[in-house]
Amino acid sequence: MKGCIQSKLFFVAAVTLFMLMALPAFAAGNCSPYLGGASINELFKDKTSQANDPDDFVEIKIIDPALTFATYSQWSIQLCELNGPGNQNDADGCSAKISVANFVDTVSPWLVLKDGTIGSFFNFSTGFDAILLDANDDVVDYVSVGGYTLQEQAGCTGSALPFDYQSDSPGASVKFISRVPDG
Repeated sequence: MKGCIQSKLFFVAAVTLFMLMALPAFAAGNCSPYLGGASINELFKDKTSQANDPDDFVEIKIIDPALTFATYSQWSIQLCELNGPGNQNDADGCSAKISVANFVDTVSPWLVLKDGTIGSFFNFSTGFDAILLDANDDVVDYVSVGGYTLQEQAGCTGSALPFDYQSDSPGASVKFISRVPDG
């Protein structure tokens, strides 16, 4: 009998420990406490046919001056592109999560990701989206272009964001999206 009780107690302790360890995974995708403190501010792509042009970039603007590098260096951004005829069927899909700490141009309040560091060529011809996540994978900012919402999080939908998160696809030869607060 004593062995049975010990087994049950061990099982309850193991399940409780598992739930405590797994809790952050279940909570991911909510709005970050830093929501509104930073913005995916500008996205620029030179020409559709140029792969990884050195002028291409994604710019994050730190809006809250209290945010320090120690905080936002723990964040990441991910870009996903609609694969289709408008995007030359190039099957880019999504980039890996890119750490803000790895950005080569970080003169606050602007943090700039150059296209060559994204890892894949993104031509932004049709729909794509970008998401900025804090250290807990909660949403700091999100932008959807051309109705593409692959990365929109159920726990922090676009309507919860402080800045307009939707944009139409930009022109054919130059893709430049400038968002609030600067755009």
